[in-house]
Amino acid sequence: MEYDIGKGLRATLDVPVVVALSQVGEKRWGRHQFAVISEYPGGRILFRYHAGEDAVTAYGKPSPTYISSDKGTTWQPLSVDGLPSSGMTYPLFGGEFICLPMALPLNLEKENIALPKPVGRYRCYAWNLLFRLDECPMPVQRFFEHMECARWRPASKRWKKDNILYDKKNALIWTRESGNASRMVPRTVFERPPLRVGKELLHAEYRTKYLSDDGTVPKQARVTCMFSQDNGRTWKRRSTIAFDPLGKDALTESTLAENVNGELVCVIRRADQNQKSMMITFSRDLGKTWEKPAALNDLGGFGVMPSLVCLECGVMVLSYGRPGIWLSFSLNGTGRTWTRPVCILGRDDAKRGKANLTRNVSTDGYTTMLPTGPSQLLMSYSRFDHKDAQGKQRKAVLVRKVTISSKGHRRKNGEQGAPADADKLRR
Repeated sequence: MEYDIGKGLRATLDVPVVVALSQVGEKRWGRHQFAVISEYPGGRILFRYHAGEDAVTAYGKPSPTYISSDKGTTWQPLSVDGLPSSGMTYPLFGGEFICLPMALPLNLEKENIALPKPVGRYRCYAWNLLFRLDECPMPVQRFFEHMECARWRPASKRWKKDNILYDKKNALIWTRESGNASRMVPRTVFERPPLRVGKELLHAEYRTKYLSDDGTVPKQARVTCMFSQDNGRTWKRRSTIAFDPLGKDALTESTLAENVNGELVCVIRRADQNQKSMMITFSRDLGKTWEKPAALNDLGGFGVMPSLVCLECGVMVLSYGRPGIWLSFSLNGTGRTWTRPVCILGRDDAKRGKANLTRNVSTDGYTTMLPTGPSQLLMSYSRFDHKDAQGKQRKAVLVRKVTISSKGHRRKNGEQGAPADADKLRR
């Protein structure tokens, strides 16, 4: 499929590659979805997806794992000593990689831990209670601050256990106010790759809560800029990227990239069950200060789990979903202007029930993107209504190649993008 995206450019979408299929007739929410891809040592690509229910109680359970050595054309199951059973693999400086698994929540009842009095509450899907970390028992503080991970080094070419020290100053932990998760304390995970800028790693964090700059308890979920100056071993809080001062919108699922002008660009989801446009904000000083967030109303007025990349050719690409799966392009690479969205999977509004407006019958709407060339990327997503060779419905997790080229350029078999475009678009 080819789309004219403006300025003499087109986006070519190859036929999707099915990585794995669910059992026949699988329709339960959470199972066989939330597909993600990431870089892996040796120029390979890692693919994982969620196998259980979409719940705090399912955090940290093993994820089915696949690897590709041919840029996403074929996939094989992967089992490697030392690699955690969940979490993505992300490149750091010096050829190192890190994998921070999604940890099993701390079970307060099992560990016989009593939390202090909550200092606040907010609603995102359900009511959540907030507690000051520095008032919690030491087992809770250690669980939050010292996060087990795995690190791959070029010298050993092996995954070995390591530890991340996370900023606990003014941190808040949370639990559900009621239900099975009310005695569970979760912690953060890297859903997107840490961004390498200069000599720092940057991460747009929303799972960890912190007190506001004035010392007050936040009214809603917000996004925080975290940084590391020692290749991901310790992380400190730099600033608040975005929040809703009225406390109505939960700002979550943030993605961070650097544009062609060296600015940081952060795109953020701001809805739970409600349909609201994504937000975007910019920083010119490595995340110390941020512009007032603006709504991306022109991209459909909705969006969950956005993924943002800036290709070497100078085009910035944004993927997002629910309802459907969509792509938009910032042709000048700044992220300040975007093309009309390209539909990858249909909206299927007519099939959605009023009681569940954000859940598609065709996809969960979650995407990730990974550049594989100067003007090329892979995108992962799920499709619920996939039909197997016998015509039976199975959930499918997929990858799809996207190539940016000039309209006069015809890609040959095996060609990775269009190098001529890179000289024209790079700034």
